[in-house]
Amino acid sequence: MPADPVEFRIVEHLQAALLAISVAGGYHHDVAAFAVKLDPNHDVESLIGATAKRPFAILALDPDTFSYSPSMMVRIAMPATVHFVNDSDPTDDASWIEEYFTLCADVERAVAQDITRGGLAIDTRIVQREYRSFQGQQVWAQVKLDIGVRRTYGSPNG
Repeated sequence: MPADPVEFRIVEHLQAALLAISVAGGYHHDVAAFAVKLDPNHDVESLIGATAKRPFAILALDPDTFSYSPSMMVRIAMPATVHFVNDSDPTDDASWIEEYFTLCADVERAVAQDITRGGLAIDTRIVQREYRSFQGQQVWAQVKLDIGVRRTYGSPNG
């Protein structure tokens, strides 16, 4: 049985990095074991309701691009977006912006722990951050990543 595709293993590595976010590890937040989803359509309702556990993250893949070079090598630009969500205090004017930046800081630290995703990627870089708010107190930090992959064309399992 062949190994899983390289790109899938990279996503698993990134998911594990986000799951490792904890106050004890020097982050601003604690992420529960079930609170980092790869599929925004699978059981996310349990995370976004009013009594749900916070913070939570959804890792979404964006369209990728392939660049070919001689000798069957391909470079894949694999963009992804981390949606990291927590609640703010609606009675505190600065709470939402502070929460947004602490969410962004935690994602950046988690991503930077190993930019090669276990040696499977060239690098992982944050390229954009964006704030969203829902229901008055939910703070959504959308952190866009670019993951660079270089592998042999025709050998997706590495």
